[in-house]
Amino acid sequence: MDKYKVLGKPTRRVDGPDKVTGQGKYTLDMAFENMAWGKVLRSPYAHARILSIDTSKAETLPGVYKVITGKDVGNILIGRRMYDVPVLAQDKVRFIGDKIAAVAAVDKDTADKAISLIEVSYEELEFVSTVSEAREKDAPVIHPNVNDYAGLPKLITGTAKNVYAHDNWEKGDSNQGFKEADIIIESNYSTPKGHQGYLEPHTCIVHAISTSEVQIWASNKAPFAMRNQLATAFNKDPEVFTINPTYIGGDFGGKGSTMDIPVCYALSLATKMPIRMAMDYTEELIAGNPRHGGEVRIKAGIKNDGTLVSWEAEAYWDSGAYAGYKPVPTANLVGAVNLAGSPYRIPNVTINSYQVYTNSVPSGHYRAPGAPQAIFASESHG
Repeated sequence: MDKYKVLGKPTRRVDGPDKVTGQGKYTLDMAFENMAWGKVLRSPYAHARILSIDTSKAETLPGVYKVITGKDVGNILIGRRMYDVPVLAQDKVRFIGDKIAAVAAVDKDTADKAISLIEVSYEELEFVSTVSEAREKDAPVIHPNVNDYAGLPKLITGTAKNVYAHDNWEKGDSNQGFKEADIIIESNYSTPKGHQGYLEPHTCIVHAISTSEVQIWASNKAPFAMRNQLATAFNKDPEVFTINPTYIGGDFGGKGSTMDIPVCYALSLATKMPIRMAMDYTEELIAGNPRHGGEVRIKAGIKNDGTLVSWEAEAYWDSGAYAGYKPVPTANLVGAVNLAGSPYRIPNVTINSYQVYTNSVPSGHYRAPGAPQAIFASESHG
């Protein structure tokens, strides 16, 4: 009988001793000489045009190294698959929490103070907070130039308001199935957004040593994807960016986006200093990448003996202000395939899943993206 070294043997976690003894290094445990604190000024409005930004008071505050705005960074967009998230807002903001300006300062308190001294003049715009509102005929269009975004699954045509992605699954003929049904039940369901609730917020340290050498430490579970996103957005060779692994204090699907890493990089380029940034939990809740909320309609055709013969589901997911926090090619939720339930034999099924822009916190991934929402709706209907 073969003897194995690993299979069938008790094995302790490799990272266990470091974590339980406090020796494990997380991003903010790293310390470097002349390191500055970075902080972002975020929008207080859901949808507004930026008329002017006055950074003069922040720039003259003792201990402030640099203040940057969208004009300094340029119209650079980033994302996990679809590139529609600005590093810093250009002419408008699209949700409460959108990034407007950033500062680098000697310490966190000074950075916080500097942020409070930046004066921004806005023109408030009409906003939509639900997918129903966003799809209305006269709803404001959140991204008029959506067809220009790299990674858009398919060019948007027609009159669909703020809908930018569509997935469809079918088998059989649901229309014929409904004709054969004795009973038809139709209802609507909704699910809210939900934050992943990890203990460690999004954190990062970026040191742009030169234009061709950048060192990054971050609470990010997808280092190579993150490196490629930065390289694409900033038009750099991926080899420019070196990602240094650190422990991650909780993920649950929420630590795959670049979040503040691009603006941290921009600050480091501007100051020639290593910059560290950490979102507090207020920022996490208004500007993180929570689970999608959505609205679902389900129609079921049933025989008198209880046999399901036809099923039709249509879901509109609340993407929030941007699509860039979804890594799948369709920028949609693959878990929507569960809208007909997993354990049921139904000969005729049609499922349509749509992603819709709203003026709310951009939605990202939570474990089994889309599946809990879909299963809630399908099981409630069943």
